Amino acid sequence: MVFNKTFYKKTDEDWYPSYKLEYQGIQKLVSVHYSQHPKGNIVISIFGADDHAMSIKTKSTKEAEEIIQKIIDVKTVNHGWLEELGFDIF
Repeated sequence: MVFNKTFYKKTDEDWYPSYKLEYQGIQKLVSVHYSQHPKGNIVISIFGADDHAMSIKTKSTKEAEEIIQKIIDVKTVNHGWLEELGFDIF
């Protein structure tokens, strides 16, 4: 099954630039995209409002689900934490 999904997550960093939401002050956000490509790779990418991004690829649905759940569960995402999960800047 091929899929493509997106959600937004708070960040405490500038993502050149971050998305901004005016709610209880200005909130910085990044977009989280995850998709499965026809050849089976699952790609999880984190984007700022321009072209700055980090991503990770896996063929394991279980591993992708675990990474997505970690992103959902954490209060804010940042570059260092994403690097610890195996994300690379592209």
